Amino acid sequence: MGAVVVIGGGVTAIVLTTGRSHVDAGSIPRTSYPSPAGLSTGPVASGRPSSAGGGGAGKATPEALQAAIADAYNNRDADAFPALSCDPTSDADLKDLRDTMSRVPAAVRYAPSGPPQVNGSTGTLTYAVTAPGAQTKTFDMPITKSGGNWCIPS
Repeated sequence: MGAVVVIGGGVTAIVLTTGRSHVDAGSIPRTSYPSPAGLSTGPVASGRPSSAGGGGAGKATPEALQAAIADAYNNRDADAFPALSCDPTSDADLKDLRDTMSRVPAAVRYAPSGPPQVNGSTGTLTYAVTAPGAQTKTFDMPITKSGGNWCIPS
């Protein structure tokens, strides 16, 4: 299965920038990535693993992972996510993520919303998403410890 990257930030950005309190299912890209709470997109089959890799790279601490994810979102760098994932990323999933992130307006910013919440080898990162003139939204991202590093699980 492909890498798990919460594109919920992108979905949240759609809500922020359009001013809609509801996102039509047709406007949410369908990938194997989970969305923030309440906006389930459901999984689809992934293609073959990507040469982009991933699969257990992650970061040494939850805090380092949290910062790297925020940087990837803010830089619209979809190619950074496979290295932060616990599992390999399929070419199709990476393409979908690139396409989704390219549609997020540059003014939309992502920032950690509090420290990582860790319980043993699992945890949650919470991000705040803001756009000029719009209400700040938050979304949670699950994390897990795998192979000694913290990463985004599938």
